[in-house]
Amino acid sequence: MSTSMNVYEELKELFVRLQVTNLFAITGNIRDILLVQEENQPSRYLNIRELLLEKFSQKNHVLLYNPSEGVHYYQPQHKEEFFKYEDYLETKYASQFNKTFYNMISGIHLIKELLQDYRQLGKTKGQSVKCLIVIMEDVDLIFSAKPSEQMAVDEKLLMSQARSMLDDYEVRDSNNMVVLLTTSFFSLNSDIRDIPHLREIHVDLPNFEQRKQLIAHVNQQEAKGFSEVFINEIAASTAGISLVNLLGILREDPQDIKKNIHRSVARLIEKSIGGHVKMFYPEYGFEKIIGYEELKAVYAKLILRMEFTPWKGIILTGPTGTGKSFQLKAFVKEANVPAMQLGNIKSKWYGETLIIVEKIKNVAKTFDKLIITKPEADTMFTDPQTGEGHQTDLELMGAFLDWIGDEKDRGKIFWIFDTSRPQRIPLDFQRRLEIKIGIFDLEGDFKWEFLLKMFDLAFKDETQNLTRYLIDHLKQKSAVIADFSDEQIFGSPEYAQIKEEILKLVEGYSNDNMRGLATEVVSEIMVETEFDILELIRNINLGVVIKEREAQAWEAARYCTYRNIVPAKYRDRVE
Repeated sequence: MSTSMNVYEELKELFVRLQVTNLFAITGNIRDILLVQEENQPSRYLNIRELLLEKFSQKNHVLLYNPSEGVHYYQPQHKEEFFKYEDYLETKYASQFNKTFYNMISGIHLIKELLQDYRQLGKTKGQSVKCLIVIMEDVDLIFSAKPSEQMAVDEKLLMSQARSMLDDYEVRDSNNMVVLLTTSFFSLNSDIRDIPHLREIHVDLPNFEQRKQLIAHVNQQEAKGFSEVFINEIAASTAGISLVNLLGILREDPQDIKKNIHRSVARLIEKSIGGHVKMFYPEYGFEKIIGYEELKAVYAKLILRMEFTPWKGIILTGPTGTGKSFQLKAFVKEANVPAMQLGNIKSKWYGETLIIVEKIKNVAKTFDKLIITKPEADTMFTDPQTGEGHQTDLELMGAFLDWIGDEKDRGKIFWIFDTSRPQRIPLDFQRRLEIKIGIFDLEGDFKWEFLLKMFDLAFKDETQNLTRYLIDHLKQKSAVIADFSDEQIFGSPEYAQIKEEILKLVEGYSNDNMRGLATEVVSEIMVETEFDILELIRNINLGVVIKEREAQAWEAARYCTYRNIVPAKYRDRVE
C-alpha cells in the first residue's frame, strides 16, 4: 500500500519494472490535488485522475470508462491510431464508439474485447502497438458491494462480466493495464476485491510535510507573508483534511485562519466522514474537576506515559452521572492532543460500516497523535436490549479489533471508551483497552464542595450562593446566633449539623443529580418571596435510580485497574 500522492510513479514501478501485476485499485484520497513542479514549467495543481491521464497518454493509449458517460478514448487520436493497426478494427468498433452512452454491461464487454485485441496486436506486431491503459472511474457504482442474494438479474450479469474481464488470462498476460478508481476499497464487491492479482494502492491524506509544502508554495506565490513558525502551526493544525480543503483555508485572511483553524478543520473532517465523528478541542482542564485528587494524579501519569511508555486504551467506567464525559474532556485538554469522538458508525446497509471505518482510519493516520473516544461504548457492538450481535455488529467488531490491536499505532492512536456497564464490552476489547479507571460518587467534603459549586453556577450571580442562604436560614431559626458574624456561624455546630443533614438528603446522588438539584432549588427561589432553603432541598427527589447506580459502582470497582482510587466501601469487598 502506498502513502504517496504521486501514484503514477508507483504504478509505473510495479507494472513496468517489477511486473507485479497489471490490475490496480487506487483508493482513498483520490479526488485531492497534487502540486506538480516540473523543470522549466510553471507550478500547477492536478488531481489523481488528471495526473494519470496526462502521464499515461504520453506513450500509451488511454481508455476512460465512467458509468454515466460510457467508454471513450482520452484523446481522439488514440482511437484513430488503434483503427489503423488492422483494417477490420474500424469496421468492428466504429459503430460502438458512435454511441454516446453504454449501459454498464455493454461497456464492460467492450473493454474486454479491446483488451483482447490490443493483446493480440501486441503479440503479432510487437513494439509498434502501444499499450492500452484502461482507467475506470466510480467503480463502486459498477461493482457494488451488495450481496449477490440482494442483486437483480442484470446486476448479477454485470458482476459476472466484470469478473470475467478483470480475471481473464489474456488480459493478465499482456502489456496492458486496468486501473480502478474508488474512494474506498470496501465499496467494491468482494468478488472483485478477491481477484488474486488485484493490487490496491492507497492514497493517504496529506502528511505534515505535504501540507507544509503546499502552505509554503501558496505563501510564496500569493505573497501571504506567513512566518516559518506560522506555516508550521498551520501544517500541524490541519491534519485530517485534503490539500483541496487546505487550499481553501489558505485563501482566507491570515487572522481568520488563526482564529478559525480548529473549527474549520473539525467541520471538514466531520463532513468527509458523513457526520459519523465529531472533533473536539476542550477549553477546560483538571482545574474544573472538583475533588478526585487521587484520580487526577493518575490522569497526569497517564498523560506522561503517552510519550514514554504509551498505552493503547482506557475504559472510563462508573455509575451514570459521575462525570465520565466531563473528565474525559479535561484529560484531552491537559494532554494537548486532538480528539475525535465516534458517533453512530453502524450502517443498515451491508458493507457500509467497513467503508465508514476505513474513512475514519484514513483521517486518523494523518495525525501525529490522536485520541479517539466513544461514549456509552457498551452500545457500540451489541444490541443494547438483547445483547445479540448482528451482521453490522460483527463487521464493526472485526474492523475495530484489528485496528486497536495494530501495534504500529501504539503511541499514535489512543483509545478512550466510557461506559456505565463495562461487563457488556466484549472481552477482546477489554483486553486491548488495558487500563480501566473507575469514577465514583464524591464523598464528604468533596461532595459538599461540588454541591456549593453547582449552586454558584445555578445562581449565576456572585453575590448569591448556598452558604449565604444557609447562614440566613440559621439566623432566622435561632435567636441565639442571630447576632453572630458570618464567620462565627460558618464554624458553628449548627452549620455543621445543617451541612450534614443536606449531605444525607443527597446521599446516593450523582454529580449530575446535584447539578439538577441546584437548578431546581434556584428556580424555586427565583419565584418564591418566602421560602425555607432546607425545605426546598428536602422537597426535591432526584435519586430514583440509586439501586442501579450502586450496582454500576460495584462493577466499576471490580474492573478498576488502580485500587487507590476505589472508595474503601467497595475496595474491601472486591479484595
